[in-house]
Amino acid sequence: MNLSYLLNHFPQSTFSQNSLVQPDSEIISVLMLEPGETQLFPQYLYIGRTADLPPRIPTMEGRLSLILDSSPPEVWVNRCNIAVLRSPDRMLSVFNTLHRQLVRQQQTLIQLNQMFSSLLTHKGMQDMVERASDLLGNPLLLMEGDGKFLAWRSWLPEQAADTIRVEHLRSELAQTAMDKEHMKLLADTGIILKMSRSKTTEVYFDSYLGCTAAIAPVIIGSVEVAWLHMVEFCRPFESADLECFNILAKLLSQEMQKNDLFVRASKSSTGYFLRELLETDHPNERAIHRQLEALHFVPKHHFYLAILEFSTDHPTSISFEALENQLRGVLSGCMWCVYQEHFVILFTAEENEQFSPSAKSALRRAAITNRLMVGISNRFFSLTEIRVGYSQARSAVYFGQKFPITYNTGRPVCQYYQYAFLEMLEKCGRDYDLIQYCSPMLLRLLDYDQKNGTDLMNTLFEYLENSRNINQTADALYVHKNTLLNRLNRIRTVMDCDLNNNWDRFLLSLSFRVLAYQNIYRPDSVKQIWKQWEENQSWYK
Repeated sequence: MNLSYLLNHFPQSTFSQNSLVQPDSEIISVLMLEPGETQLFPQYLYIGRTADLPPRIPTMEGRLSLILDSSPPEVWVNRCNIAVLRSPDRMLSVFNTLHRQLVRQQQTLIQLNQMFSSLLTHKGMQDMVERASDLLGNPLLLMEGDGKFLAWRSWLPEQAADTIRVEHLRSELAQTAMDKEHMKLLADTGIILKMSRSKTTEVYFDSYLGCTAAIAPVIIGSVEVAWLHMVEFCRPFESADLECFNILAKLLSQEMQKNDLFVRASKSSTGYFLRELLETDHPNERAIHRQLEALHFVPKHHFYLAILEFSTDHPTSISFEALENQLRGVLSGCMWCVYQEHFVILFTAEENEQFSPSAKSALRRAAITNRLMVGISNRFFSLTEIRVGYSQARSAVYFGQKFPITYNTGRPVCQYYQYAFLEMLEKCGRDYDLIQYCSPMLLRLLDYDQKNGTDLMNTLFEYLENSRNINQTADALYVHKNTLLNRLNRIRTVMDCDLNNNWDRFLLSLSFRVLAYQNIYRPDSVKQIWKQWEENQSWYK
């Protein structure tokens, strides 16, 4: 054990002088200095009286290490590691303390050797955790960031202190996962954040289990992939136990890299965070920032939320895990989870960046292959707004299934901004008759068509949809330009409107959509889309 490490375990007041010329000297044992002893070795720490030192410093490689009752001659100070006791009466007490430390170190080395042998057996994490738990004499739990147990060994005492809640641990072992209340307690008390920042073992009192516990991060690279948890059920923690516990976490990180647990565990922490965020009514901005810091997730300027929902008309046997594998290229730099039977993905983008076209294409391919619907929210700037984003994505899917729209060429990927007006119409329509919001000019034209057997409404719709371009409108209607011009003159007369006013055109376009929504009037191009829709062809081409 390192000399300076050994001496640092004592209070500063223990020594009146501390002159270490080689503080990193390795000490294998501690001995009392015998009077007249001349054969001294640098691997030992000697404790005794200055008067018992040999007349000259023995010739050797390395430096002698001595704890003495008084200051030795200057030649010894310059060539040896010297510590002088403030109170010579404490010599025996210091000797016993150092001896215990070295014995504990030997116990630690034995335990470590056994754990290393477990690593070399290739029997896996469960074997490592079982061996370590047997050595440490307390329950050990290796879990993912969402609390799901990966490996465990339980030591449940037949009799325990009244404060220890053995039934809580027994319940968690039965469900092979940490209870949600237990997880919330660790998060609220800041234990998880403190552990993530320190990257080492944290010892704390676990009020859920009613006892002292230790928790350490299992880290691969810079990613916290799992937690190792030990509870003080069977015997008190000793410093050697905690050293072994900390090293065990490092050994487990090596073991986890041998299989797909690293990939699975690294995403589970962010997945658990995302699910918790979606379930929280009023997320706290400061708490979110701390959690993102612990997860090493650096958000960009704004966010989008996408959901993938299975079509009710076309059930599929694909699992969420298989879907995740299909989307692996899209998920880089994102958070994702399964929430309310939806595959939810949180995207983050730079200030001037829209939703990625490549991500949209990948989502569309996965949706078509697996007969899914995809909804994408509008952008939002804070994760406190994530539930609004989730609601928007779900609304996009709902209205995307219910109403086809001419300008969504990326079906079955539905972006909320394309369908927001339909949600507005549905909400207004619950309390009011929407026809009263339609332009009187358009209603006059509709009445004219119904009385005269004409379809000037269809001509006007295409004219507006094609930005009043005569050639494009004529092509869309399959008529000659002169025929189109004659129809437009008649439309202007019937409506008493020259169609040059921007506000009039906006009201007419909005009114067309209200009439289509209520199925009062649908232009030919819209009818065609509805026909394809009802035959269930356009979504999966």
